[in-house]
Amino acid sequence: MSSEDAREGCVCEPEEMASSLFTQTTASCCGGSGNQGGCCQKESQPAEQPSTTQPAPASTEMTVVKASAPKKVVRGKGRRVAVQQQVPDDILHNDELNRAIAQLPSNYNFELHKTIWRLRQKNAKRVALQFPEGLLLFACPISDILQRFAHVETMIMGDVTYGACCVDDYSARALGADFLVHYGHSCLIPTTKTTIEMLYVFVDIQIDIKHFVETIFPAKLELMYDVDAWVQIACPRLSIDWGTAFKKPLLTPYEASVVLSTIEWQPDYPMDFYASKDSLGPWTPNNPAHKPARKPRTARAAKKK
Repeated sequence: MSSEDAREGCVCEPEEMASSLFTQTTASCCGGSGNQGGCCQKESQPAEQPSTTQPAPASTEMTVVKASAPKKVVRGKGRRVAVQQQVPDDILHNDELNRAIAQLPSNYNFELHKTIWRLRQKNAKRVALQFPEGLLLFACPISDILQRFAHVETMIMGDVTYGACCVDDYSARALGADFLVHYGHSCLIPTTKTTIEMLYVFVDIQIDIKHFVETIFPAKLELMYDVDAWVQIACPRLSIDWGTAFKKPLLTPYEASVVLSTIEWQPDYPMDFYASKDSLGPWTPNNPAHKPARKPRTARAAKKK
């Protein structure tokens, strides 16, 4: 048999080499030294088998343990590979920076260490800070901290776009900013779609549950024994869902209006407290009855002329 024919009938497989964990295998691979006839000749004997014992029959089953294939990392052409980067110690353990951050409420997480590190990474020069109205009171100290430790110029955006969650990157860019930090709830426009570099800071707020419960707990209201009924003017669901926990009635503005004979009881309970044009009665804050009278636009336009 020729050497070429022997190679065509070769049955050596890489997986079979793993069987050496359990047996001692003597093999001569194609073209190797000791090759008889040009093909693999293999004899298998159990490991450390006494010489008096006959070799195991060829049909004996053997357990083959396959090594795990190495994992492949596939990188698309032209795509950036994300690398996890941690805030360096010189920022995390900067005593002066940490003392400045300590002036802010301890239960508000403004992620200032991360923000400073990102601004340094991007080599930002002029940074716009966009806050919702409820966080604007912290804007000035945060601005001072970023200017001091990130070495940037900051500007506080005093208004919002459609809502506080909307990123106002167009205004920031128009004002000459090269980076925007958006604080609070966001609709998460991808940063790859904004007109300038930006960072989202959600401002995680830790609530003192014990203090919160003690503040609204019915027992606290029971101390005011001379009050016969309560009217809460927020969402009516608060009275509907929690009303049974109070010994005195906890009314909605609609229910209070009925008690005071301002309106009649409605066949369908109105849940229109936040409605504007569709408000059913004066118990809602946006009812047209509460709005000041306005002159028609045509009359005002004629007066200006």
